Amino acid sequence: MTETGARAKQRRERRCASNDRGSALMLVPASILVVFVLGAIAVDTANLRLHHREAHHAADAAANDAVAAGLDLGQFRDSGTLQLDPTHVVDIVGRSVAASDVADVVTAPPEVRITTVDGRPQVTVTLTVRADYIFAGVLPVTSDSADIRVTSTAELRER
Repeated sequence: MTETGARAKQRRERRCASNDRGSALMLVPASILVVFVLGAIAVDTANLRLHHREAHHAADAAANDAVAAGLDLGQFRDSGTLQLDPTHVVDIVGRSVAASDVADVVTAPPEVRITTVDGRPQVTVTLTVRADYIFAGVLPVTSDSADIRVTSTAELRER
């Protein structure tokens, strides 16, 4: 036998004697599980972010609609002041939220607050929506959904 052949045989014997064969095979299922868990966390986080963004857009639209269409025209004609009609504002916010993409996940009636800052009326709308988890809901230690609360303010200004 040549010297190169003898060395190769010694290497093979050492490899078999070390008893480490197949240890990498045990790490593959664990690494696949880690990848799936991280993927599930990423999907649920993206879903929560999407619901937050949609709720914020709905609150923005409701506040803008209310401040634009809720002007008390009688008060404006009589005195020239900008003032909002609270009953009309609440009605407009309710209709705007009902027409939005988040109408089916809103968990409470919209909170509407009318204030005046520097003589300019403002409408603040607060929405609470429910975002269902996609993957985390199957775990026994978590709830099936998360509540997301967003607030948006619009101000009426003269041109």
